[in-house]
Amino acid sequence: MKRLFLLLPLLAIVAATGCFWVEEEYVAVVPDSVGTNATATAADSGVTLAVAKTLASLPVAPGLSFHLVAEDSESRAKALVSATDGNAPDGFLATEDDYGFVRDLSKSIDSARLRAFGNPPAGQICLIERLPGNLYGPVFVEAEPAFRQVAAMRSCKAETDPMNERNIVSATFGKRDAQAFAAVTSANAMKPETDGRRLAIVLGDAVLCAPLILEPIRDGRFVISGSFSRDEAEILAKLIGSSDPAAAGGPAPFIWDIFQTSADPANP
Repeated sequence: MKRLFLLLPLLAIVAATGCFWVEEEYVAVVPDSVGTNATATAADSGVTLAVAKTLASLPVAPGLSFHLVAEDSESRAKALVSATDGNAPDGFLATEDDYGFVRDLSKSIDSARLRAFGNPPAGQICLIERLPGNLYGPVFVEAEPAFRQVAAMRSCKAETDPMNERNIVSATFGKRDAQAFAAVTSANAMKPETDGRRLAIVLGDAVLCAPLILEPIRDGRFVISGSFSRDEAEILAKLIGSSDPAAAGGPAPFIWDIFQTSADPANP
């Protein structure tokens, strides 16, 4: 199993930078009828009852896409967020401290306008990733996916790393996806003379996480590690593990709209 943050020989490593992380507890926005087995789920997995209800309510995703993050994405995103004109994509509001955006739940997200936000250069699009503290930020990625998921995951679950007690997500692709993943990670892994590339895992217009590729991952088995609480790891595992290109339905909605937090969108 490939691990994150463990610089050991013969292990392919993907370091999670800017991954699924939030400082405040998620509260699920779900009907009262959802989550018949939520109490049992909460007891078995150690997540809160609210998160257990969320896990029960999440739809099967229509498949993930994987986009290489532009090498200058971080600097361009910082400049964009710190613009003094209150610049923010449709469906979001700029914060007064210029740290990020907050979601304006009274407005929907227009995918085409979002992807053109920030005037990305030819061949790139702008997407949104979750940041700490109830915030969102832009990330610039290559418009053409490095690869798209073609089959359901063989497995994906939240676990605790026995070596450091870090919450992790372990996943295994099917054979065809494993081959594509191997090609992408081999071509973009860290080398003695170059830094590795970040690879955004995208559902709809939401970046679930954007790990750094440190070494090739050739067998389709990988671990995502970061500053996750158990709840966050469980939700990330659910979002990745339930993705299936064969699932019926149109494009995925902005997945974070399933959640609400204690912050007022207009006053974070």
